[in-house]
Amino acid sequence: MNEQAEYTLLASSQEIVGNNYVDEKLFANEAYRRLLGDNPLRAVLETREMVRKRCPSQGECSGLESKACSKYFEPFRLVYLTFPHINVSHAISTRLGGVSEGSYRGLNIGFTTDDNPQDVEENRRRLTAASHIPLRAVLSMVHGVEVVKVEGPCEASGLTGSSTGANEPESSLPDSEDGGIDSTAGLTLGDACITSCPNCPMMITTADCVPVLIYDPIHKAVGLAHAGWRGTVERISRVTVEAMQREFDSDPTQLKVGIGPSIGPCCFEVGVEVAQRFSQAFADISAEEELILANRSGAEVRYKVDLWLANLIALHEAGVKSENICLSGICSMCHEELCFSYRRDKRVSGRMATAVVLS
Repeated sequence: MNEQAEYTLLASSQEIVGNNYVDEKLFANEAYRRLLGDNPLRAVLETREMVRKRCPSQGECSGLESKACSKYFEPFRLVYLTFPHINVSHAISTRLGGVSEGSYRGLNIGFTTDDNPQDVEENRRRLTAASHIPLRAVLSMVHGVEVVKVEGPCEASGLTGSSTGANEPESSLPDSEDGGIDSTAGLTLGDACITSCPNCPMMITTADCVPVLIYDPIHKAVGLAHAGWRGTVERISRVTVEAMQREFDSDPTQLKVGIGPSIGPCCFEVGVEVAQRFSQAFADISAEEELILANRSGAEVRYKVDLWLANLIALHEAGVKSENICLSGICSMCHEELCFSYRRDKRVSGRMATAVVLS
């Protein structure tokens, strides 16, 4: 396939994420109102209708079955999510607008899956064409709280934190929603990355874990955090803010934060051990009863944990203002038509990208 594929924009539109994807009762919850305010910001769904240009002279279909090749040139409708208060190029992909098939149907961005690599390449090209953001992974994610500073196109170094599963294969980590990103070659172990370098794109991939995007409009710096349950219980969102304070002199009260689609409090059921970890980690928080919900079914007790609320608490602890946080409120497990979900799809799932670049 030609790496320099070109696309024609046919139409574009945007809409605020509404109650077709968000449970309005969630935002009316007292804990959420305290952490997001009475009039919370709403994320935006960006739609791009596009078509790939044909360049027969360059032999783009070389080595491909004609049927497989033809789907790359059909018009498509790609949808990604943005945050209206974050004035830097960013995008969170959905599964809409891709060429992958079967269990990975749609815009699968993950090379660690068993999807056709040529389809994943085309999906990535489409997202870049629609959002104007190059997709560049810098992390080999291990469900810890290590923050990596990206200082150039190929330069990344760990700053702080712990890697709670660094010595285990990713597939062996219990409740590992994402399974890593890309190959580990050239990547740095960590679950958050920060940079102040212009034209230095960063990307993480998720399929249930919580993607957190942080922007410093004063010092022109950005951060991405991959908050699985382990990272969340260790407050990776707060750790990332603190790293930006140290490295860029960021003022938490000026930071703009967006929290993307991920498994919601409606669906994140956990065992007693994980519930206890959260209970211990957030024991001094007034919202603890809302953070961990217990439901009894006969002699069995089932627990659900609210990862969104836990990350909001961590951001609040770090000094981020309520009015500067936008929670998408989209549950990846509930909305199969829009999101990939590692848990819902029983580990055979595509990945969504959260990408950002400073201009």
